Amino acid sequence: MFSIPKDPKKRQKYLILILAVIIIIGIFVIWYNYFAIPGPPPPETKKIQTKEIKINIDLLKSQFLKKLEAFDTISSFEGEKGRENPFISYE
Repeated sequence: MFSIPKDPKKRQKYLILILAVIIIIGIFVIWYNYFAIPGPPPPETKKIQTKEIKINIDLLKSQFLKKLEAFDTISSFEGEKGRENPFISYE
């Protein structure tokens, strides 16, 4: 099929040609995807009908919620914090 010649000068010419083709293809892809004139916008789809959301505020007045108690406050830490060098092993 196609083989790269063993002569270094001919090999370099083929590799430069292959690189040039790859760069041209890359430029074409970038031009086509980013700089092309955008087409017309897609046709508008059907509007989605939304349901009305009703929030029952009376649930906040229920006896269950009135029985709940708040958490106790957490006292601050007492004593020595951590180790002098936390990255050494415990051996």
